[in-house]
Amino acid sequence: MTKKNIEVQAQDRLNNLSEEEIESMANKRKKIISDKLMKILALPIALSLLGLTFLVIGIICINEDGLSLLYCGLVFLIPGIIGLITITVLKIKLRGQDIKKIALKQLIKIIKEEERIQQEIIDSKQIDGRYIKHVKIIDSYTMVTDKLHPFLNFQEVIQHRYYKFQVVFEDESSKIYEEEEGSTNYNKLIKWVGKDLPQESGQKSETAADEIRKFKALLDEGIISIEEFEKKKHDLLEK
Repeated sequence: MTKKNIEVQAQDRLNNLSEEEIESMANKRKKIISDKLMKILALPIALSLLGLTFLVIGIICINEDGLSLLYCGLVFLIPGIIGLITITVLKIKLRGQDIKKIALKQLIKIIKEEERIQQEIIDSKQIDGRYIKHVKIIDSYTMVTDKLHPFLNFQEVIQHRYYKFQVVFEDESSKIYEEEEGSTNYNKLIKWVGKDLPQESGQKSETAADEIRKFKALLDEGIISIEEFEKKKHDLLEK
């Protein structure tokens, strides 16, 4: 999903929220950002205190060592003060920011996380016909490597052929698989190129359903027991 599509989807979700829900989401987002700023604030505070300590000691010691300490104090104090000012400005801006803009940013973050989780689900799927709708080859290339045989004293040139498969799943999501020719995944995918796998799966499901109906009729007629029916149904569904 592109950045623009994510923003459009987030705006649609925002439009469907009530004012209370938007305010609650914005307050949560503000709290998360504020907590992060407070954690970062510890560093400029520490730098400022260290710088002030060096400055005080440098002022007390009126000699060359004192001047060095004054210099060290400024080195720590200046970035510390800059950090404090920056964080203070960010906190002020956060308080005055429009709650709808904050809620929109939070929704964008949520949608991105949902997309990441969905991608993990896609990646976790096995490469088999139960999940795949369509497969096609979109690219291929050859990689050449050298293998040195030290004992035989010669260098072997090895060619590796790779194929990029676009796999479309039943939920219309897709993933690119880059597989070496002859690998296990390659051998699976190459057989499914151009085939409509769900139709084949659907036909098998229909056959299983027909078989289950037949056994249900036998159960109703008292020819088989409920245990036999359940076992047959389980076996057919597991095929």
